[in-house]
Amino acid sequence: MTNTVRSLRRADRLVEWLVESEMASVTTMAEELDMPLSTVYDYVRTLESLNYLTKLPDGRYRVSTRYLKIGNEVRHRYEVYTVAEPELTELAADTGEYIALMIEEGGLGVILSMKEGEMASHVKIHRTYAGTRTRLNTTATGKAILARLPEERTRHIVDEYGLSSKTANTITDPDELFEELERIRNVGYAIDDEERFEGMRGIGVPVVSKPDETVGAIGLYGPAHRLTDTVLREDLPERILEVANVVQVSLTYS
Repeated sequence: MTNTVRSLRRADRLVEWLVESEMASVTTMAEELDMPLSTVYDYVRTLESLNYLTKLPDGRYRVSTRYLKIGNEVRHRYEVYTVAEPELTELAADTGEYIALMIEEGGLGVILSMKEGEMASHVKIHRTYAGTRTRLNTTATGKAILARLPEERTRHIVDEYGLSSKTANTITDPDELFEELERIRNVGYAIDDEERFEGMRGIGVPVVSKPDETVGAIGLYGPAHRLTDTVLREDLPERILEVANVVQVSLTYS
């Protein structure tokens, strides 16, 4: 590994840590990241000069809103995002729950958009927002995407990232996962039965564009006491599939 690559990795690690910590002094960063104070100081000063970090009046630093600008510019380049946004907003208003749009990138699921319905405001999903990256096997949207991928690609993703457990219900056995993906293909939608967050259930459906290309998935999430088996398997599938179909038609003929 070259010094340049090593420096980039360290800078990325610093920024990721600072995002999680919200704000910190140079001394705290050096201690928590086990890096020399002078090295952290150089990184911080460089990132600040590039407007990636902001210095607060008390001397601490936080990540700047420049990342927000970059992220928004990137996601607007995804046609599925611009087409789906009004449909997601309407679905959140109709159901009152969380609505998410996910894509697959590098074998992980990335949330492009997250809408919050009226009832969802009382139930917070910890650290889940646009830009959140997750393993595809842990969510309804992720499994809906996996079910549409070629089996060879899915096996590569499983080999690369594994099937680590997020809750007691997470599918961690490859054979069980592939059986689940077959069921999803048969019924057209995926269920998350508290597989990423305890107490939260969800339903996800793939979004397909021309020519038969899976460009993402739309999901609905809510507390388990509201999203019963009847709601998830009888009441919601037709509604979510309808929204996905509207988006698919718009993508295909736009």
